[in-house]
Amino acid sequence: MHRPTLLVFSGLPATGKTTLAQEVSRRAGLLMINKDRIQQTLVERQGVSGSNREGYFFLFDLAEVQLRLGVDVLLDAVFPRNEYRDRVRRIASRYGARFKVALCSCSDDSAWESRFYKDQASRSWAKGYDWQCVLRARQRFEPWRDVELLALDSAAPREGNLERLTEWLVGGTESRCRAVVSSLSSHVSRAAAEIGVDPGTPEIRPVHNVIEG
Repeated sequence: MHRPTLLVFSGLPATGKTTLAQEVSRRAGLLMINKDRIQQTLVERQGVSGSNREGYFFLFDLAEVQLRLGVDVLLDAVFPRNEYRDRVRRIASRYGARFKVALCSCSDDSAWESRFYKDQASRSWAKGYDWQCVLRARQRFEPWRDVELLALDSAAPREGNLERLTEWLVGGTESRCRAVVSSLSSHVSRAAAEIGVDPGTPEIRPVHNVIEG
């Protein structure tokens, strides 16, 4: 039975979450749900206030529907508070999903600020949210705890970050495959020795193409 994956891309605005999340979603075939898009729809179509809470509630509900169907899900949102993180972790646990977090940041404040104002043009629902708001949010951003986490710095080359994501996401799978092949090989070798047949060397194929596409 397929065990679904719930992958979270977390981090402050303009730290490169969405860019990396979109590429991982495309390559690995994960269903991506972007909280900003939900928030924009709520504000522009439903007249809901700019509060983040409504957007997160819809995000959780959509994720739960997909995990119930066994679909691998990628959530793209800031996730600044443990309140939201604990809730999404419980959803993953409810459906036996693997839970992983990619935490994005930017060590170059100048490049980060420039990217923020470039991205902000597409966030009509977040009027009044400026760079000083981001800096205050950084002070309030709670650390993730007790989770399988990969930290990514968007000041580093994008391809390098994608390579790290690839190894992190599929490395464990390949290791398990090698262990299984090694075990089977031992059994085959013993059986072949008993009947005087050379079993040859089994071929182990890499699984990186799962994400490299």
